[in-house]
Amino acid sequence: MKHEPVIYQIKNLKNGNLYIGSSIWGTRRWQRHIKDLRMRRHHSKYLQRAWNKYGEVNFKFEIIEPIEFIQDKVQLKKILLEREQFYMDVLKPQYNMCKIAGSSLGCVVSEETKRKLSIANKGKHLSEETKRKLSIANKGKHLLDEHKHKISIAMTGVKNHRFGKPCSYNSIIATKLVCTGRKISEKQKQQISLKNKGSKRSVESRIKMQNSRNRRVFLDNFDHENLTILQTICKTDNINFINC
Repeated sequence: MKHEPVIYQIKNLKNGNLYIGSSIWGTRRWQRHIKDLRMRRHHSKYLQRAWNKYGEVNFKFEIIEPIEFIQDKVQLKKILLEREQFYMDVLKPQYNMCKIAGSSLGCVVSEETKRKLSIANKGKHLSEETKRKLSIANKGKHLLDEHKHKISIAMTGVKNHRFGKPCSYNSIIATKLVCTGRKISEKQKQQISLKNKGSKRSVESRIKMQNSRNRRVFLDNFDHENLTILQTICKTDNINFINC
């Protein structure tokens, strides 16, 4: 199968609204969109609703920019996402649920959808074969610094799913068992040292760190018979940090 890397748009001929995407398979990607839209299961609910309202005949697939194919798939993906993001920023498509190319950042999921996803995925576990395939697929992939920064912002403070939630005593025990005996390599130590060299913490950060230290529970000599005591301490002090 021949590769045809492109940046494309799906245009509503009635109102001019757009969906922007990228693909290494060219027009074959349009066939996948059509299939999902006809079966009413497209990932963009905005595009799906418009398709249901205006009908298939009022949508057109157009290639905005062909991209030169290169053998390095990681670099090719990077180029495609960069160009896709460019057109998303310029054209501001109405049917893209996520505003960052190749990322779910910026997607708004309703509480009802979250509840359904939680129920659907409860009790599911990935098989070892699936884990192995995911590991192979993600090996060698690198996020852009800008992408890392956006993820960091999206996971900071109240946006973090663990914000304000104290760890249960079972979680503390599990974390202790996982971390016991773990050692930092010399290479990691050097990287941490270089990263922190010259950095200065604000007075506010120092106060927060001091308060955090005062609330830590150290389990270096943990005894399972002390489980009830540990549980009482955690509930009383509302402890949500553990030093491993």
